[in-house]
Amino acid sequence: MPFMLDHRLVIGVASSALFDLSESDAMFHERGEAGYASVRRSTSTTT
Repeated sequence: MPFMLDHRLVIGVASSALFDLSESDAMFHERGEAGYASVRRSTSTTT
């Protein structure tokens, strides 16, 4: 059964409104999708 949103205020927020993504965007445009994904995987932390 779907969650009913009647009488509720729903607000959507884009990640670009919260974070500066210009560096990531430049990297994507310079290195392409595969290069960007490779860099993101190598710099991500695992918990």
